[in-house]
Amino acid sequence: SEVVFNQKVMAAKQEEIAAKQDDMATKQDAMSADLKAILAILSKNRKP
Repeated sequence: SEVVFNQKVMAAKQEEIAAKQDDMATKQDAMSADLKAILAILSKNRKP
């Protein structure tokens, strides 16, 4: 029926949104790691 179809579409969209959120979290983790690495390099360069 149309109701079941709509529920499946909604479920698929929710899964897509969840996947995008996971991807964003992964990218944020990677950016955080990059920033920490950059800060570590900068702090090493400051020392005489």
